[in-house]
Amino acid sequence: MARTYRWAFITPGRKVFYNLTITVLSVVVALVVGGIGLIGLLTEQLQITDLQYAASASSRCSCWRG
Repeated sequence: MARTYRWAFITPGRKVFYNLTITVLSVVVALVVGGIGLIGLLTEQLQITDLQYAASASSRCSCWRG
């Protein structure tokens, strides 16, 4: 990691590429983790025990309608 960091900060172009790459990877990981959490929350709220029925159960959900 230290070698990559030194490589990235030799030229300004590499620095931008490095920072952009790390930022995109962080966003992707955050979206995956958030998506897994959201799926867990929805399956718990909709009382889904089998993911095959997730799509049909979401149409019966009254939790969003108040």
